Amino acid sequence: MNRLQRLYIREFGILMLIVSSLLSVVFSVIYTVDHMDELMPYVQGTGTLILLGALKVPEYLRYLLPMSTLLCTIFVISLASRRNEIIAIKASGVNLRRFFIPFIAAGILLVAVDFVTAEFMAPASIKKSNDIVYSLKGGRKVSYQEGNIWIRARNGLLVRARLFVPQEMELYGISVFYIKGGRLTRRIEAEKGKWSGQDWRMEGVREFDLEKKTVRYMPERVLKGVGETRILEREKNRLSEMSVMELMRHEKRLRKAGYRNTRMKVDIQSRLSYPFANLFMVMIGIVLSLKSRKGKGMVSAGAGILISLAYWVVYTLSLSLGYAGAVPPVISAWMVPAAFLALGGVLYFRIPV
Repeated sequence: MNRLQRLYIREFGILMLIVSSLLSVVFSVIYTVDHMDELMPYVQGTGTLILLGALKVPEYLRYLLPMSTLLCTIFVISLASRRNEIIAIKASGVNLRRFFIPFIAAGILLVAVDFVTAEFMAPASIKKSNDIVYSLKGGRKVSYQEGNIWIRARNGLLVRARLFVPQEMELYGISVFYIKGGRLTRRIEAEKGKWSGQDWRMEGVREFDLEKKTVRYMPERVLKGVGETRILEREKNRLSEMSVMELMRHEKRLRKAGYRNTRMKVDIQSRLSYPFANLFMVMIGIVLSLKSRKGKGMVSAGAGILISLAYWVVYTLSLSLGYAGAVPPVISAWMVPAAFLALGGVLYFRIPV
């Protein structure tokens, strides 16, 4: 890279850091204000609200990074055009496609940054935020460890399930522990449990009475005192706390249990495909900036925002087709990023040299 390229990339990097951070903070503040009525009865001071807002920043960052990429690309190159620097570069015989290769490299780097944010930072912050909200509401009765769900019920009842399918309201691989006076008095093992609206109907039950030292086999048994509200609430949030690899393992467990979750397959693929929007945004930002007339940077920025919104709408529709089962999960998640990347590549290689 020559000195001018380094200058542009440095401006782009600093602006990206500022814009993406500010947008993420603004959206996290909006989220906190929007949920303030729900949280205020449980929150003792403003410190908790500030912490919850801060924990939302990585989640919003992964979604807002492509739009920030587009706006910053347009701003840097349009500003250079306003200063007649692009004309000077062309007059010196420099190939514009080669000149902007560092921006393409920056776009590829941002794909990796977006993926790392979505894979590691966002799930950790979402989990921390959900744990805080859940504990504030008094929901300390459900926890997760190594894929198992642990439920603390009343009267010394402890329940473990290897898998919970919220769509079907079913538990698989159930173990029920009856604890009295700090001692395990009885244990029940069941293959499956289904929520009936008031209690769990367990199937394939074995009951071990440790005091009487007896074993009973029953085709069915009712488990009372373990409500479903907290489980549903926590399970719904837990999926957003998972990384791609954890989602894959969870989906595999669902398949082994005989349940095929198409929505989860689409979500897994979308986690992988969404970061590639950053590369397209860099390409289209360069093209828009070079095609706009001198001093028309605001027009380019407006066109860029419209394009990013169009990308988001089409991408969302594509995912909806996958959720509905109209197209395979891989195609629904990848066809829009692939099409827009191809479009961006074609437009980029049509830049006059």
